[in-house]
Amino acid sequence: MPVDLASIRRALPEGRTLPEKLWTRRHRGILILLWAHAVFIPAFAVVRGYSLLHIAFEAAVVPALALVATAPSFGRRLRSAAASFGLLSCSAVLVHLSGGVIEMHFHFFVMVAVVALYQDWICFLAAIAYVLVHHGVLGAIDPSSVFNHYAALNHPWKWAAIHAFFVSGISVACLVTWREDEDLIAAHAAVAVDNARLYEAEHRSREFAERAQRRLAVLADASRVLASSLDVDQICGDLADIAAPGMGDRCVVYLAGDDGTLRPVVTSPADGAGLRPPRPTGAIGAADAGDPIARSLQTGHSLLLDEPCDELRLVAGAGAADGPPATSGLVVALVGREGPLGVLALTTTAASGRRLGGDDVSLAEELGRRAAVAVEHARLYASQRSAAETLQHSLLPEVLPELPGVEIASRYQAGGPGVDIGGDWYDVLALPDGRLALAMGDVVGRGIPAASLMGQLRNGLRAYVVEGRPPAQVLILLNRLLRDCGAPHQMATLVVMVLDPETGELRYANAGHPPPLVEADDGSTRFLEEAVGVPLGAIGHADYQEATFVLTPGSTLLLYTDGLVEDRTTPLDVGFERLRASLGDAPDDLDAMCEHVTAHVRTAECAQDDMALLAVRWLELGATLDLQLPTQARVLRPLRATLRRWLATAGVSDHDAYEILVATTEACSNAIRHGSPQATHFGLRAELNGDLAIVVRSSGRWRERRPSTPGGRGLDIMRQFMDDTEVDGGVDSTEIRMRRRLVPSPSAPEPDGDAT
Repeated sequence: MPVDLASIRRALPEGRTLPEKLWTRRHRGILILLWAHAVFIPAFAVVRGYSLLHIAFEAAVVPALALVATAPSFGRRLRSAAASFGLLSCSAVLVHLSGGVIEMHFHFFVMVAVVALYQDWICFLAAIAYVLVHHGVLGAIDPSSVFNHYAALNHPWKWAAIHAFFVSGISVACLVTWREDEDLIAAHAAVAVDNARLYEAEHRSREFAERAQRRLAVLADASRVLASSLDVDQICGDLADIAAPGMGDRCVVYLAGDDGTLRPVVTSPADGAGLRPPRPTGAIGAADAGDPIARSLQTGHSLLLDEPCDELRLVAGAGAADGPPATSGLVVALVGREGPLGVLALTTTAASGRRLGGDDVSLAEELGRRAAVAVEHARLYASQRSAAETLQHSLLPEVLPELPGVEIASRYQAGGPGVDIGGDWYDVLALPDGRLALAMGDVVGRGIPAASLMGQLRNGLRAYVVEGRPPAQVLILLNRLLRDCGAPHQMATLVVMVLDPETGELRYANAGHPPPLVEADDGSTRFLEEAVGVPLGAIGHADYQEATFVLTPGSTLLLYTDGLVEDRTTPLDVGFERLRASLGDAPDDLDAMCEHVTAHVRTAECAQDDMALLAVRWLELGATLDLQLPTQARVLRPLRATLRRWLATAGVSDHDAYEILVATTEACSNAIRHGSPQATHFGLRAELNGDLAIVVRSSGRWRERRPSTPGGRGLDIMRQFMDDTEVDGGVDSTEIRMRRRLVPSPSAPEPDGDAT
């Protein structure tokens, strides 16, 4: 029956039962033992008194095998076999050198036990063969060098077989144990492999779930953050902060302008690795086809760069050279309803070890879509707000009237970011009869509808006031206009006042508006709370009352909207008291007073609403009257009223006042009519020091009377009514100086209309 060598081979261990690390440790220990014998054997031979030639012959075998076992260039099994032969040779040499001492046979079996540490059947076959050859051959040739007892000396092969049998028994026991160990190890390995596969599958599932969770977290943050602002730059900043480090290590957001330019809006991290935008602001054209950012904006498609290349360096930007190099990049267009609005550029660096892949493309595109919607909403809001703000500012007075004896200042502040323009407005109008009309209103609502209604109310107010309607009747007509002309569900508050600059009399009516505040020259304050009616549009046929208040010289009148005093966290009376208290340390200058009041009364809560403030001061006239007046004919009537008040205060008789007014009006008419076209103002200075001295200064050259033209009698009138009149006409300026001695004289009636 033929022998099945393959079956026998399969029954034997593979010879690589030991893991590499364990074999390395055991082999290192065996090598130490082997080299120790290589040193010990020559020393033992010298002690035994052998010749040098004999010592060299006996000691050469062990070092030679130790060198083979030590050399790393040889394979593992060859090095194991060489070490095994070396250990067994140590026993054989020591037996020879000792003359077959019985203890050396025990040394041999100890070496066999050491060989068993390799757990390799080749080593044990070497041990069995070594016993048979050494004990049998050498025992037959020189029995005394191998055995030291009578039975072995006469029968060397018998005792060689006995020794080989013992070694074979040890070998079989070890082989069976190793095979069982290999089967157990194989079973354990199979379990370990299954566990590893399960762990890997679980790990992949966990990574997938974590990626999905991160995607959902990024999108949730994006939805929450991008919807919380209506400022485009803030939206882009939030987008960059979400994308880096949420998806990449660096992020730049670009926006396309209406003029075709692409500008970097924000980078993130703002202070990381010297990051600078990859491309400057500029127009996008065909020449930018090699630029991935420009290409993504033009096509609206995303571009993934997962390997280092020139395009990746363009996306990473110039600042990337100062930090870790970019390893991947992603360019995503922010696509709106009418096309791409901008570009989101993401890169990763070698320092983080992250790389952008296909999953990141879909996430970045979804993020870009949400950001594009937010940008479009912000731009639409900004457009509507700009239109409403432009409309509202166009309806507010560009220039306040300049009237002698009256000083006027105003302030308007829109609400904070994210707040629509409201309907706060004011108006100041110089009436033909010399009086001053004042209005302060607030339309309920915001945006373009509120600004549009504000314009209707302002135009109606001007028409009614110019007609000479009293304040109460103006409110009645405006209420009817609001109810009957297309705005039945809208309301507005309004206070209308008419000031007589000559007497200081103030007539007013109030339609639900916060009460005006008057500060007298002595610092006392009073709210004008009389004649308050319902807001305009509240009821169909409202009746409004009128009240009168007389200002004292130096008094200041403040009109304002609720955006100055109304704080929704505190009662309105608290805001009124803040306003009253702010006047205590306010500066005298009217413009500075408006700034002071706005800063000290308007809280952060109030700043969410629009605010309008109008300050009017009825000036106190001293011994000297120094005025700068606009070169407009309508200023003559209020100028005469101011001069009349000033002369009456000085005790000038009505007759003298009449003649002085006629002469001064002629001088001022000449300054207005013949002044330089570029001149906007002329000056008047009047001084009482026993006599009256009046000086009128204007630009332009004095023209003498020409007989062929009408008029030209103003100088004659001035000389008739004044005791001394001089005209100093230069090349580009004219100064008229008039003087009159004031003596008691009978009063004369005042003229009707304007004197010419």
